[in-house]
Amino acid sequence: MDAWSIFAAFNAKKSKPNKNQKTGGGGLYEAEQVEAILKYMHDLHTAGVENVVPNTVAYNTAISTWTRLAPFYPDAPLKAEHLLRKMISLRDKSHDECAPDQLSFTKVIMSWAKSKNMTSGPRALYWLNRLR
Repeated sequence: MDAWSIFAAFNAKKSKPNKNQKTGGGGLYEAEQVEAILKYMHDLHTAGVENVVPNTVAYNTAISTWTRLAPFYPDAPLKAEHLLRKMISLRDKSHDECAPDQLSFTKVIMSWAKSKNMTSGPRALYWLNRLR
């Protein structure tokens, strides 16, 4: 997963994608692959494969992918937030292996900081307060 994440950032920097781009190149394909792997891990775990468990590290890798793409895509911080919210929801359902840690929150805050979005400050502050 981490290789896809790094490759996504490389492609985004290399291709200088359009900030309004929603799908396609410039790292988005790779980010979608990271999320597909995470979904596949959930599917295998749900199907009873005991050795495949989506965990905090896998989620943090996916969040980091969107953080790397935040300077190029305005929706990237929202994607990172979505994953963090999912981690919180899973933790609340007693899936402690998916519980967010300090890195999870830090990466979401960083995604907002890198995005230069007008709402970056309030969103980053919101997640900083949730971390406490």
